[in-house]
Amino acid sequence: MANIGQREYLRNYKYTVEVGSMAVIGFATVSGLSDESEVIEYREGNMPAFPRKLVGQASSGDVTFERGATDSINTALLMDWRARTKHLMDNTPETMDDVREDIVIKVHGEADDVIVISYQLTDAWPSALEIGDLDAGASEVLIHTLSVVSEETNYAQGDFF
Repeated sequence: MANIGQREYLRNYKYTVEVGSMAVIGFATVSGLSDESEVIEYREGNMPAFPRKLVGQASSGDVTFERGATDSINTALLMDWRARTKHLMDNTPETMDDVREDIVIKVHGEADDVIVISYQLTDAWPSALEIGDLDAGASEVLIHTLSVVSEETNYAQGDFF
């Protein structure tokens, strides 16, 4: 008899990232995906001793993307995206809407062509770009770390977005 509740566990290393109109871009790590609601506690004097807990405003956590720096177009696109965001206050013709992108992170199943879970960051934009250490005595890949904020985090089973 089959165990109905038993499933194959997903691997955290089989994923792709689509950054809006840019492309599918490879990242070594993606961290900080979160979605939470504030809790509002409310109590009146004639209520039981425990406050009621109500749902407050929802928020998404900042997400960090790390990738090795390359001379590819993908590295140039990400650096340009951050530069365009940084210079929005410099009397440029661009607006926040011009730099916002939806990001979709797709987690693959055992078969690479099967998307099991998708996470969408809506209206995302890069708030910071950190360049890794330069060290003449080291033997490592130069890492770029891009911090991204978004308006909302959504998730769905399969290739929904």
